[in-house]
Amino acid sequence: MCRSELIPSGPSTALSVVQQERAAFGLRSHDYPRYRKHCASKLHHLRQHLHATHGKGREYKKLPAVPLGKAQDGHVLIHLFEAERAFSHAQELLASKDSPEKHHAIARFRRALHHTSSLLGYLLRLPAQAQAELGAYSLMLRARYAIAKGDEELYNPALVQLATARLLLQALADAAGSSRDVALYTSFLDSTAPEPAEAGPDDRTCLAIIKSLDAVLQSLEQMRALPLAEESAGVAQGLEGRLEYTRAKRIGYLARLYASQNSYGEALALLSRGTIYLRALASSSSSSSLASPTPELAFYPLPVPLSDALGKQLAALELRLKKEWYAATRPKPVFYDVAFNYVKQPGERVRQRAGLPAELAAGVMGVVGSAAGAAGNAAAGAGKALAGAGTKAVGKVEAAAGVGEKRQQVEEEPVAGQQGQGQGQEKGWSGYLGGWWGRK
Repeated sequence: MCRSELIPSGPSTALSVVQQERAAFGLRSHDYPRYRKHCASKLHHLRQHLHATHGKGREYKKLPAVPLGKAQDGHVLIHLFEAERAFSHAQELLASKDSPEKHHAIARFRRALHHTSSLLGYLLRLPAQAQAELGAYSLMLRARYAIAKGDEELYNPALVQLATARLLLQALADAAGSSRDVALYTSFLDSTAPEPAEAGPDDRTCLAIIKSLDAVLQSLEQMRALPLAEESAGVAQGLEGRLEYTRAKRIGYLARLYASQNSYGEALALLSRGTIYLRALASSSSSSSLASPTPELAFYPLPVPLSDALGKQLAALELRLKKEWYAATRPKPVFYDVAFNYVKQPGERVRQRAGLPAELAAGVMGVVGSAAGAAGNAAAGAGKALAGAGTKAVGKVEAAAGVGEKRQQVEEEPVAGQQGQGQGQEKGWSGYLGGWWGRK
């Protein structure tokens, strides 16, 4: 591991460490006590390795802060596992559903946030991917703290924080270089999904995300009015492209919100506008301001695969909403699949529209009719065999009961299959599906 990078990108990123430790030591089965003990043991070994213990015996010695230039990977992991230990302890206490324990759980959440803030102090030394991961991790913990506290004033800010964390994780997943990283970020996206008992319905989550994107749009609009954007054409064009992308992303969530209220027409109209925004972005994506952004735009990276992924998401959403709208407004009739058995095929009309000559069309239809007649005769033969076997069985029963007259009536009935080829298909289907099928 390179010491110049505290949490290098790749398999040893912060979220990767958290996912591996949680899955291996209890949190997969919600065993919070086991995971808390594992974090305590991990911290003990890290402190011993870095000679950062708090003294011997019961005497506690507070350690001085490690300068940023001398910090190692282990110092970052200490704050990470301190936050994880406090978080698991808080979840353990919340599971008890006791008022005093809940108060203690809120205190442990505060402790987790304290160590998360210490983690953010190392952001300047970290690569962009690690910065985004730690930012998402901090926002997720802060949102969980606000939701657990149950304060109405903190509820809406918690949804905004959770929505911002989801945006960061989605951006990381879109820009991931391997399927393993995509699965990692997707798992955290699933963990931040709103819970019915805590975060409310999806509509409130969409509203929170839209509110966050509105703030981003407002900031970009203000930056576009700065003298730097007016003097540099590259910066101005780059800001315009990021505005188009943010508007399209906002429209995606707004369309989901309209669709949840069964306003499919409005949702599809919004998606059409989002497609226009993405087309405008694609037309300027080949310029130097987007292909190789200036340092002034490094705060908002916008690679081409990111905009392409958003276009695919909006297209998939549009197709899904069209299907839902059709299913909601055009219910399928009863016996829709079997109705065509009683509808005459418009053969003459089909021949006219196909532009076939009369003789050729007649020859083709003759071959089709012969094949249909052969199939009908075969089916009728099967029906005749079944009918003969049934007649013999009925004859035995009737002979034992002394009702020979009824047997004579049955034998005198015409057998299916003795009709012409035109009726062979109808009788054949009746033989397969039962006598009730061909009743008029």
